[in-house]
Amino acid sequence: MKVLVIILINNSLKKSKFFLFNKILISVLLGSLWLIKGWGIVFSPFIIIVLKHATKNQRVFLALIYFATGSYGLINAYQRFFHDNHYLLAVLCWLGCSIILAIPWFWYSNTKRLFIILLLEAIPPFGIIGWLSPIHALGFWYPGSGILGLILGIITFIFLDKYYWQGLIVCLTIGCSLNLFTQPPTSPINWQGINTEIKPNVTSLDATEYIIQSLSTLKPVNNTLVIYPETIINNWQLGTRILLEHSLQFDGNILLGVTLQHQDGYEDAIVIVNHGVAEPIPLFFSVLPTPLSMWNPFLTLSYHAHWWPITREIQGVRVNAIICYDQLLVWPWLTLLFTHPQVILTISNEWWSNNSSIPDIQLRCRQAWSRLLGRPIIEARNTLRNN
Repeated sequence: MKVLVIILINNSLKKSKFFLFNKILISVLLGSLWLIKGWGIVFSPFIIIVLKHATKNQRVFLALIYFATGSYGLINAYQRFFHDNHYLLAVLCWLGCSIILAIPWFWYSNTKRLFIILLLEAIPPFGIIGWLSPIHALGFWYPGSGILGLILGIITFIFLDKYYWQGLIVCLTIGCSLNLFTQPPTSPINWQGINTEIKPNVTSLDATEYIIQSLSTLKPVNNTLVIYPETIINNWQLGTRILLEHSLQFDGNILLGVTLQHQDGYEDAIVIVNHGVAEPIPLFFSVLPTPLSMWNPFLTLSYHAHWWPITREIQGVRVNAIICYDQLLVWPWLTLLFTHPQVILTISNEWWSNNSSIPDIQLRCRQAWSRLLGRPIIEARNTLRNN
């Protein structure tokens, strides 16, 4: 399939003598694939070919088309986050982010600048909106290869930049072999993610009752760990912890996505209930809660960004957590190449992104990095299917 895409792009560009219309169509196609169950992730590196054979102004325009098309679901998502009467603000956020990601491609003219741009859009400050990156594709191209896969990805990007088809076919052959022979990672036996359907702004009391009810159907065994979605409890204060401790009849470990409030702002975090004891201090924090709607550097009280994922040991297993919006970005995942977790927890609350392409793109990003790292992912999602 990937070879077919290469041939189609190559023939289209040659026959058109690089006419802008053909490049626009290919940019729209590559962006639109992200909207089809997130599968644009696999083909995203081919945008490099399109942008390489264009003028400076064309590169910005084509990159804008790619990013704007692929992230179109942000309009619906931001509108829900900001409420329905803020449609214009949602459109401005979507368009503004697309323009910011497109502008660096003005300077793309050689391999060195290609890697500068890819790195620039993978790490902060540009990296805070660094979605739809070709780097995500490496997990589908080179599964189970870790840092070696990153090196193979660098070589692949060089071949795409140089238009060196023979080398690219060798890379694709290696990728196909890895896809055939790499075994999927396995999770700890008694670790389980729980998917929920809880509406936003539900009280902590109602959420606690929901958790207790869902746990009543589970029978804990040795080393049981149950994981719940992001911000399932929106007030991790003393009263909530006491209520949970007194009501729980579950002798395993529970990880809960919570909102933690203090005098300086809020935390999007994961806490543990350790054999009936609700710990007040979180184990994990969101690297970057959703910009503007959660993390807003222009407000005194907003969610805090933490910039680097924390590694913890739970039941003798090294664990990292990638929370909701972080899953769309590159740099939270890249850090895992150096922290070497054995298991990755991915929790999200999708009430704001339902009916958009974002949950599918998050899923493909999770799959891609799980494959590249060769590490199992345990996910817990809160969705509103009928909303």
